[in-house]
Amino acid sequence: MLSRPIYESLPYAYIIAGCAVIVLLESKLAWIPGILLFIAGAHVWILRAQYRARLQRRPKARRRLPRPLYEAAPFLYLFAGLACLMLYLRYDGEQALPLTLAAAIMFFGAGLGGWLMRGYYRHYHDQSR
Repeated sequence: MLSRPIYESLPYAYIIAGCAVIVLLESKLAWIPGILLFIAGAHVWILRAQYRARLQRRPKARRRLPRPLYEAAPFLYLFAGLACLMLYLRYDGEQALPLTLAAAIMFFGAGLGGWLMRGYYRHYHDQSR
């Protein structure tokens, strides 16, 4: 059995490892395991969030998005930021794509912001009991 700190950090490790593989390896074929690691980390994180939501007895939040899309949104933003960053880094033309870099920064900010806010609200509601 894994200790709690290791168990809790596994989805983050999968996502970071997947991003590192995509960014650091030159071969596009090597991106497949990176994408799979990213998806696995996001999936584990979403499954844990859904399980914890079932355990908590709070009023159901009103969301405009379907629950699966709502849960996956930060990861979609992070992946879009990663795609924009890769486009910026791998662009072979003479001109750099400054708007692509700006889009990558905005997507990363939206994804990390959503992720941090969910963690904040989860801990806030845990402490308010």
